[in-house]
This record gives sequence, C-alpha cells and structure tokens, in this order.
Amino acid sequence: MQWNSCSCPLTARPERIFKLIKGAREKLLNARLYAIIGHEFEQRHGKFEDIVGKLANGGVSVIQLREKRMAKSKLLDEAKRVGRACEAHGVIFIVNDYPDVAIQVGADGVHIGSEDMPINSVKKIVGNSAIIGFSATNIEEALEGEKNGADYLGVGAIFPTSTKRDAKMVSELMLQKIMRAVTIPVFALGGINVGNLARLIELGVQRVAISSALLYSDDIEKTARFFYKRLSGS
Repeated sequence: MQWNSCSCPLTARPERIFKLIKGAREKLLNARLYAIIGHEFEQRHGKFEDIVGKLANGGVSVIQLREKRMAKSKLLDEAKRVGRACEAHGVIFIVNDYPDVAIQVGADGVHIGSEDMPINSVKKIVGNSAIIGFSATNIEEALEGEKNGADYLGVGAIFPTSTKRDAKMVSELMLQKIMRAVTIPVFALGGINVGNLARLIELGVQRVAISSALLYSDDIEKTARFFYKRLSGS
C-alpha cells in the first residue's frame, strides 16, 4: 500500500482527537459491537448521518470507515460526514488504513493491518493518544500488535466473507488462542452473520465487527440490536 503523509502540521491536530479520546477509550473497553461501513451503505440505506444514528441506537459502539479504492479528496469529504455523525451520537470513529485522513478529520483513531505502516510510524502521525486498531491472523501478529501499542485487535476472517474475498482464514481454535494471549479487546470479524453468531458466543467471543450483515439487512438498526443483545447477554 502507498501511504501519504499528513498534509497538516502535526502540531495542528484537531481538538476532537484529544477532547473525546478519554471517553472513547472507556467506550472501547466496554464495546461489544463494531460496524465497518463504506459508500455502499449510503447506496442502500440513505445518508451516513441517518445510518450512524440507527447503528448507534442498535448498540454499535465503534464505526470504522473503510474505503479501499476512493480518491483522497472524496474520502476526506466522506470521513468528515461520518465523523460528525459519530461525534453527534457518541460513537468511536475509526478510519481504516489512512492515518493522515484520520488526523485531518479528527477521528478517534485508525485501523491498520500487519502489512501496512508500522504502529510506531502511525503514532508519529496521529499521536500517542489516538486509538490504534490492528489486524491479526495468528498469535505472533496479535502479540506484536499489543507489544507495539495497539489498543484493540481485529481477528479474522473467521468465516468466508464477501467484503474481503482474499482474506486469510482464521480457525476457531486460533481465535480462542489469540483471545487468551492478549489483554486488549479482540473483535472477531469476517463473514459474521445472524446465523453463525451463536457459534462464536459458544467459543467465548464477546466482541464482533460486522459489515455485510448490516449492509444487506433490510433494517440495520434491528440487525445491530440483534447482535448487541446476544453479545451482551441481554
């Protein structure tokens, strides 16, 4: 991946990334449900402002904006809109892959993979107070992420997923080993839907990140609430 450095001075970070970060970290520790969204959500479910509100009402605590093939100017505009909506509803806002975008729009943090920019380099852009998410597919990556300062892990794909067709699969046993090996929050992800959620709960999973299950839902608030209630045991 080609990374672009932040065009704004590092001393000119938006206030929001500092003002709300304490609350965001506390919310992260208690989070059960994490939503990954992109422009296709607006095509199916209306404006981001409404989408974020419905997800928040359904129990989503963290929203990640993930766009792999979008011009930077368009991504910045989209990220600003999602960020404003997340702030209005008290939801943690994470930008996937682009720390420069995260800092320019005042996101709460950024999510990166094991093959992306090193966590230490990301921290030089977004600062030590920003939330850093890290993707892991095995114990070595998970421990490395935690050691280098990741605040949470995304582990998967647990099931085949249409969102990322080339995703490396992670076995149920590996997922359990990772959850036992680290002390930071672990969100299982990849192909998770209303039909296989119960199996994950049987394995001891307490947190999941979902995308397609929401995208193709007729009622995203109702679907989110289904996940939240079962993950929280309510």
